[in-house]
Formats: sequence, structure tokens, C-alpha cells
Amino acid sequence: MNFAEIKNVITGEAVVASGAETLYTKGIESCVVICVWDHEAKVGGMAHVALPSYPGLGARSLFSSGVSPEVAFPFLISTMKRKGASVKNMTVRLVCTGDVKNSGSEIIELTNRITSTLNIPVAPGSVKGHIGKSAEFNVKSGVIKVRHSDGSLERV
Repeated sequence: MNFAEIKNVITGEAVVASGAETLYTKGIESCVVICVWDHEAKVGGMAHVALPSYPGLGARSLFSSGVSPEVAFPFLISTMKRKGASVKNMTVRLVCTGDVKNSGSEIIELTNRITSTLNIPVAPGSVKGHIGKSAEFNVKSGVIKVRHSDGSLERV
């Protein structure tokens, strides 16, 4: 894979890609990675969500597109639509550790409420294992490769 095709997603950020581009994030510990994919338009988005809700601190410089599900979903969906995606063709998959606690479980709960409201199905993702995962989301194929801290590879 050409490194120019990889878009890195840092914690608290959301990024959208299309075509041959791949979204990549690492250091998945207590956070939840939300992947949204339109199978028709071959457009995908990834948010590395750290907080269950946006604290609304008022300082615009603290705003990040993937800080929480309530901020990430509007950003991802509107950006994906500008690239030709349609909500009716979208699915969501989550990547997190199997031992998420506190904020991680709240992020999953809020994500499920948002996807239910938007009528976007949540497909099986990677919600097992321990800290230290990385995820590589090929938006053309929709395949997410999840590397676990023990070196094992899972495809979802």
C-alpha cells in the first residue's frame, strides 16, 4: 500500500476518505473507534472517540471532530454526503477493547442510540481483546483490519 493513501486518525479526531484511501488509527485502549461506511459510494469515515459527550467548554480551539459520538456523527455524515454517500447505504462498526469501562461503555451506548435514531445499522465489529489495538479501514472494500497487542490480526 502506498503511504500517500493512508490517512492517520488521532484520538479525538474524525476523518473521511474515499476511493483507494485507507483510514488508520492506533492506541485503542479505553476509547472507541467508530467506522461508518457507505458500500455504494465507497466512502468511509473513522472517529477515534475519547469522551462519551462533548463538555462544551466554549473554547473553539478545544473542539475536535471526533471528541464524542454526538460531535463525530454529524461531522462524518455531512462530510461523507459531500463525497457522494447516502445515509440509506451506511453501516457502522465499532472497534474497542473487550474491557472498556466507564466512558468506553457510555460511548458505545450513545453510539447505539444515535445510530438507532438515524436508522443506520451497526454491523459486527471488533469489541474483544485488550489494550493496544490498531485499526486500518479500507474504505473501498469496507474491510477493517484490527491488529491486537499480541500481534494477532482480525478482519471485520
